[in-house]
Amino acid sequence: MKKVWFGLAIGVAFLLSSGPAGASAYIETFNAGSAGWENGTISFPSGGVSETASSWSSTGGNPGGYIYGGVPATNTGTAFYGFDGASDVANFGNLTGLVLTTDFKTLGTGLVNTAGPTPFARFFIGSGTTYYVSDDAFSWNPNNDTSWTTYQVAVNAADFILWPIDSGPLTFAQVIADPTDIGIIFTGSAANITALGYTGLGINGTTTTTIELDNFGTTAVPEPGILLLLAPGLFGVGLFSKMRLAKK
Repeated sequence: MKKVWFGLAIGVAFLLSSGPAGASAYIETFNAGSAGWENGTISFPSGGVSETASSWSSTGGNPGGYIYGGVPATNTGTAFYGFDGASDVANFGNLTGLVLTTDFKTLGTGLVNTAGPTPFARFFIGSGTTYYVSDDAFSWNPNNDTSWTTYQVAVNAADFILWPIDSGPLTFAQVIADPTDIGIIFTGSAANITALGYTGLGINGTTTTTIELDNFGTTAVPEPGILLLLAPGLFGVGLFSKMRLAKK
């Protein structure tokens, strides 16, 4: 596993926190199957999302099983939208005070956002019709992960943005207390999403590309020695299933 530090330090109080009563860590290892997770593709110009069961392998993960999906080529009218764990979300429960984590790998190169040069992989959390996604500073470029890489982000409002398209009225605290959907979404920059709507979503591959996902879940504190995506607000240190866009 590639292990990289991101950021300068982590507040001691946060490291010692185990989250509020009722919040507990859960990791989906995909060792027994895909756990109902799905891949999504988005079509243009309609913005329609199509979902299929994620492909699964019993070996080759980090370690054990993992799920994966192929990325459509450019100029095909579709793009890879994300990994959706709505059918598995009940196992995660209340996310308040926890840290989202996943192991991520890309086979191939040349991933591009449909409306810009830089693709972003983002954590998303939803409840009902309200969704939040990790902000640019706390997301990553999937082109960088040719070996298994662990990403983590604290479930803090400062690290997430309200999904800017067709999102409902719940606050961040309400969403993370009772999530109904969770996963990874692929987009351009946050400004790109807001300005371009549907055409700012999804990624394509200029070569044959597969994206793999393993060990998605929560931990009570960040694990040492891995890539940490934590808000600089910590002590001053620097969609799919139900995340559907209105189909037209």
